[in-house]
Amino acid sequence: YIGERDLGRVRLGARVRVKTDSFPDRIYWGRVSFIASEAEFTPKPIQTPEERVRYVYRIKIEVENPNLELKANMPVTAEILLERP
Repeated sequence: YIGERDLGRVRLGARVRVKTDSFPDRIYWGRVSFIASEAEFTPKPIQTPEERVRYVYRIKIEVENPNLELKANMPVTAEILLERP
């Protein structure tokens, strides 16, 4: 999910750096493959008290995973390489 402030800088195809606790020394690369056209409230699994009322946009990232180390629903940290405003 991305916040409204970053929405205008994220593009389809933008590069994404992905890390996971399971393999802390590895970086996986991916690209933004989907950006929702409608905002929604921050989903409960990622909410903090401050985020409960914020709108976010769902995105999808296709990650290069040639060794199949990343599994479905594995928590990761993803950093989208944003364009400069």
